[in-house]
Amino acid sequence: MHWTKHMITVLAAVVWSGTARAHVGFESETEARIFSDRMELCFRCSPSFAWRMMGDVAPPPGAPDAEQVAKPILEELARDWVKVSSGGQELVPLSARCVFEVDGHVAVLLRCEKPEGPSLAFRLTFFDKLGDLDWSKIRVYDQTKDPLDRAIEPFAGKELFKAKPYAEFDLPSAAAAEPPEAGNAVPAPPSPAVMKTETSDPWRNAGLIMASALAALFCAVLARRWFQTTRTPG
Repeated sequence: MHWTKHMITVLAAVVWSGTARAHVGFESETEARIFSDRMELCFRCSPSFAWRMMGDVAPPPGAPDAEQVAKPILEELARDWVKVSSGGQELVPLSARCVFEVDGHVAVLLRCEKPEGPSLAFRLTFFDKLGDLDWSKIRVYDQTKDPLDRAIEPFAGKELFKAKPYAEFDLPSAAAAEPPEAGNAVPAPPSPAVMKTETSDPWRNAGLIMASALAALFCAVLARRWFQTTRTPG
């Protein structure tokens, strides 16, 4: 009886883990989205990954209330799975919420303060429970200009492994704020007033000359016609 119950539990775990669309093993991914007032992390994995992380406290995966029991456990554990820091300060999650998605994934949504440093560093802590070939992917998005744009491309991303479970990315807003180096400084364009002065003087002189020539020609024509009309026949 004990052996039969154990086999049912194992088969249920296999069937459940096989429903994940992309993460069918111990792979996982983290999406970090930076907004104007916060940063949100979405850690997504397969059920087999989630049950591996819960260990002895995991509910039987075939139980009717397995998801409801697992949610608060995963919400607490996931706070330590992805360590994030910026400017030398760790960004501690302010809240966590676990969701069992309809496509079979397990997602944990973490909310943090907005990073203030010039870069964003990630360190994954769960690889000690996984094999050397298991991996995790990180993508970082800048949503400060449009928080509702879900078609935006990540400005940084990397795949992490057990041998190197950390990565650091420069933030685009910080890079844009840096002044150019002295050797590579781009000269400022001349002001409109200077450009107008430099380009208008030659044309102004040419116009004066042409106007004088036309006035002289007009006077000559008038003098000739006056002379012709006033000359007496002889």
